[in-house]
Amino acid sequence: MKYPLIILVFVFLFTACEDQVPIAYGPPSNLGDQKLVIEEFTGVQCVNCPQGSDEISSYVASYPGKVIPISVHSGFFSTPVPGKSKLDFRTPDGDFIYNYIGPPPFYPSAVFNRKIFSNSDLVYNQESWAGNVKKVLESPAKYGLSLETTYDASSREVIITINGIAKENIDDKILAHVMITESNIVEWQKYPNAEGFITDYVHKHVLRGIVSNFTGDQVAENPKTKQQFSKKYTYKLKDGWVAENCEVVGFITYASKKEIIQADSKEVIE
Repeated sequence: MKYPLIILVFVFLFTACEDQVPIAYGPPSNLGDQKLVIEEFTGVQCVNCPQGSDEISSYVASYPGKVIPISVHSGFFSTPVPGKSKLDFRTPDGDFIYNYIGPPPFYPSAVFNRKIFSNSDLVYNQESWAGNVKKVLESPAKYGLSLETTYDASSREVIITINGIAKENIDDKILAHVMITESNIVEWQKYPNAEGFITDYVHKHVLRGIVSNFTGDQVAENPKTKQQFSKKYTYKLKDGWVAENCEVVGFITYASKKEIIQADSKEVIE
């Protein structure tokens, strides 16, 4: 009679293990899987850049909620069209990124989670973009990340909170980075057509400013699985920026290298 009892207990324990609820990595909520930041080097005087922008838009559509573009206007091709351009998309913040992870040897070119895929390069030409996107999005997420935003229209200040939780032990310091981009900006753009330009080109994901320190802010050191962090920023949108078209981009990197571990984005006004 002892054996059936032992078997019954074993079956019960096995069933209980099978029905266990997986560990939930929250708060914060909406952690998702691996996300990808594409930092695109572009410019209003780059005739081939619109096709690069179109390809990045196709990734955004193909991988909903997973691909976060940032268009960095810096370098020779970012110079406004003389006598034509009303706006200048160049910023000291964009110049910093241009030199920190570039400079790009060609336009259009892009960086994918600041990850090195071959030849110790961070910047890649358009031929390799699709493969790099796939490699990043297929990798397991080591961190969960989420953003919260509150916007005050009267002061034009946005309060940004970036939250994170480790999904595994990481032997490094973790740095948080926060940026503002703006889309739906109608301006001149060189274009491969008979006129050689478009007067009403719609620029998307234009880098407007870096909210955090340029090289990031430390939020964790050698984090263990399920260890959380939360950091708050306050940033005033400049005059001329349309808050409804602005987006907050947040991501974390290792301190020992530039690679992005995880990212998230959220509109300033939802």
